Order: sequence, then structure tokens, then C-alpha cells
Amino acid sequence: MKGTNAFLEQRVNSRFGVKGHAFTSNSMTQFGQIQDMGMGGFRFVFVDNGKWPVQSGRLDIVFLDEGVTLENLPCRTVWEVVLADKISGLTIKERGVSFGELTAEQKAQLEKFLCDSNVDCNISASL
Repeated sequence: MKGTNAFLEQRVNSRFGVKGHAFTSNSMTQFGQIQDMGMGGFRFVFVDNGKWPVQSGRLDIVFLDEGVTLENLPCRTVWEVVLADKISGLTIKERGVSFGELTAEQKAQLEKFLCDSNVDCNISASL
């Protein structure tokens, strides 16, 4: 039956796989590994210890290979799924977040990183 997918694609901006090591953190105390990202948001995997913002908040993005950090990005949780429940007492989750209103500098830094790390990048066309 058509139209029965659990998730319907509502993304406006394209997402790109992240090459290298990219992480997100909430004030550098908890870390999650970014799986893919675009100008509209990103998807990451993390250990849920109850210290991540549930619905909205501000997150940092750290691109280790490039030595770049984007700080204090406004984000809103769009979806979340449990990947593994209670492995050694830990719950592993995956979460998709969308960006809130980014500053011009944050947008420029994000666009530069995405274009530098992707061969077939045409970010400006999707803005």
C-alpha cells in the first residue's frame, strides 16, 4: 500500500555524508558521532545518559580532521530512535536535528565545511 512509510521525507536541504571525524556535543560534556549533515541539520548517534537536550537546545559541532568547531548552534530534535537498549546498562540512540536560526557566520562556516568535505557539493543551490 502506498504512503504507509513510517517516515515521510520532509527535508528541504540535502544531506551529505561526513568524511572524517565529526562530533556534536552539548557544552563539551557529552558527545555524539555525526552520521550525515546539511545546511538544515544533521543526524548523530549517541549514548543516552539523560544529559542531552530532549526537544531543543544549543549544540556544538567539532570537525576533528579540519580542526574546526562551530559553537552554540540552535537545534531542535525532529526524531529519535533507540538503536540498542541497555547494552552493558547503556542505551544507544540516533537523533535527527534541524538547525534553528543560524548567524551569517555560522552558515558560512557550515557551508565551507560541507563543500570542503564533499566532492559533489552544490550547497548554495539548496539554500
